[in-house]
Amino acid sequence: MKDANPGTPERARYAPGDTATAALLAAGALIERARAPRGAWIAAVPVVIVNYVAFRAQLRFWQAYLDPADAILVSVALESVAVYWSWLAAQALIADDSALRPRMAAYGTALLIGALNYSHYCRPGWRPTVAAVTFGLMSAISPWLWTAYSRRVSRPLLKAKGLIEDHSVRLGVTRWFWHAYRCLGVMWLATWEGENRPAAAIARYAARQEEKREKKAAGTDGKRDTVALPAENVPADKTPPPARPHREPRREESQRAQARDQGSGLAAASPPGSGDLEQAVLARLLADPSRKLPGVNKLCEAERIGAPKARRILTAARAARNGGGS
Repeated sequence: MKDANPGTPERARYAPGDTATAALLAAGALIERARAPRGAWIAAVPVVIVNYVAFRAQLRFWQAYLDPADAILVSVALESVAVYWSWLAAQALIADDSALRPRMAAYGTALLIGALNYSHYCRPGWRPTVAAVTFGLMSAISPWLWTAYSRRVSRPLLKAKGLIEDHSVRLGVTRWFWHAYRCLGVMWLATWEGENRPAAAIARYAARQEEKREKKAAGTDGKRDTVALPAENVPADKTPPPARPHREPRREESQRAQARDQGSGLAAASPPGSGDLEQAVLARLLADPSRKLPGVNKLCEAERIGAPKARRILTAARAARNGGGS
């Protein structure tokens, strides 16, 4: 392949550091094989290949400006920073510690190194080439692959310690197609209760729905059978205001005068339990028939009484002036 960077000399194609690079990556693969469970090291092979491609691209560029040993050292340093952060995130995850910051550092470093690797092989003005996109992507994707591999290897350890859960319940495609709404309810309940067996999760959901229906039916029946509290159990200070009396036919003037003189209107209009104060205020209001009755607020300020008492007094006064009507 022809070098996309015109500043890279021809000798970079056959760099003497290739042997050292291959030996370094092979050592890393052997370490992973020794530490990982039996057979799990095979999953590290694609990750090692991706890192080798990114490392080789860095090495080709730096060999044009540095000695072979320095070029290898710089390339290893650049491509190992993101891997190191990923390794720290994996260790924090296994130790039940927060792994967010090292993982974010790994991703950010990988994007930066990927942009650097892209710049080695792109055209002027950062226009893309196949080599630039390939090598930049290899550097950027490396920590994602290492993180996925380390999480896969660490899951048995985390599950043995009880730090992670099993997979959630899995419902079939046919069930989702015909009963999507019920499947959502089953998934919602099963994920919270930690039930991943389909039959048991469906049974829990059915039992919960039946319980809801029974509670709803019991609540409806209870509303039909409710009985109002007896009047004697209602506190005296929370007695509701008297209901507005029905309008009676207007009486003759002589009958209204007789009712005022005998106080029958006052006695009839006064609510049960009204004290001497209310009757005294009512008597003052009825003393002058030509005087207009005040409002509730003015009566409260003038007589220093509460609004409920003022309303009862005014209602009784209107009824008395009207001869028992409203």
